Amino acid sequence: MKIKKLDVIIIALLIVGSFIPAVIFKYKNQDNFEGNYAIISVKNEEYERVELTGNTEDRDIKVESDLGTNIVQVRGEKIGMLETTCPDGICKYPEFIEKAGEIIVCLPNRVVIEIKNNNPDKDQNDTNTR
Repeated sequence: MKIKKLDVIIIALLIVGSFIPAVIFKYKNQDNFEGNYAIISVKNEEYERVELTGNTEDRDIKVESDLGTNIVQVRGEKIGMLETTCPDGICKYPEFIEKAGEIIVCLPNRVVIEIKNNNPDKDQNDTNTR
């Protein structure tokens, strides 16, 4: 049995076609990082909203309430808890978050940092929350 030119072309097209889903998922996953912003809340009230996508500057945000003081650091497209007056300091870990759906919570001071996406369909519900 001989292999014909048409057989080779069909096999080549099938091999190339098998990579199409990988390319589609790669570009789809990149879209999850477009339009991210962080909401800093104190006692369930929005304290400040910070755009993360395309951000190139670094700055510190001092969050003060009657429960304590937290310093939130924005470093480019990442945000994290730099300092806190709470006794355990667990909210400083992980250092920085950057993906939609990730959350940092300082329970004693009731400060929450949550990353959201401008497109609610792109928020990730299965992220590493700590």
